[in-house]
Amino acid sequence: MAITGLVWIIRKDRAALVWLGMALIFWLLSLGVVWRFNINELPFRWTPYFFLQNNPLFEAMRNPHRFSLAMILPWSVLVGYGAAALWTWLGERRSLAWALSVGLGVLLLSEISVAPIPQRALNISPFYQSAGQEVIHSGAIIDLPMGRQPAKVYMFLQTVHGRPIVEGMSARTPPGSYDSINANPLLAAWSRYDPPPCEADIPAAVAQLEADGFTTLILHGEYVPWWGAREPIWATFNNMDPLYEDEWIQVYRLADLAENPPCAAP
Repeated sequence: MAITGLVWIIRKDRAALVWLGMALIFWLLSLGVVWRFNINELPFRWTPYFFLQNNPLFEAMRNPHRFSLAMILPWSVLVGYGAAALWTWLGERRSLAWALSVGLGVLLLSEISVAPIPQRALNISPFYQSAGQEVIHSGAIIDLPMGRQPAKVYMFLQTVHGRPIVEGMSARTPPGSYDSINANPLLAAWSRYDPPPCEADIPAAVAQLEADGFTTLILHGEYVPWWGAREPIWATFNNMDPLYEDEWIQVYRLADLAENPPCAAP
């Protein structure tokens, strides 16, 4: 349909070629810096996005593929020209025109439809709803491992337990959001997936967290982002027994960490 509209524009209204130009520009930008053909990278980087990626207006998009959304507007106009050309060509055969319009509309809707909507069930430990009510409602929670992806799950779990959490996720992280995390040796190590900071004053770090209202640590084994990231975090709790444990989580009291620091002999 867009090709039909393009032919119509060339023949009838060349001023409307601006829509084709806009569509081409946004399409080229959406390809990013690395262009591929048949899965293989093309041996050049002098692409439109290469020259514009550091411009503040383009940098705000963050990912080049988002320019494909901007391409929808001029492309839709070309499709509109194609539909107008089709109706003109069909003339008095309105029944055929309506049949083609409905058929093409159904084809378009079937192409872009996402049905059924893909869903993923989250495992919610019974601790949140029964065994841990007294513990959870006594203070804020530190969920481990930390990170943008696990934080999405922790924000969902927050709708279940209703307590403050140490980390969340937003589309654009404001500057300084992690200053308090980086200032605490324990949180800084956990956020970097580092081993326990044995050189730091662990009781003082725990006291700072308690002063901020944190009382509970919850470890989520299924959300460790990569192989090998689990051991450095879990090593912090080698000298402690969990308050609660099931197939999804391990729960510890923050106060117990000060009494059983990870670098001390058990």
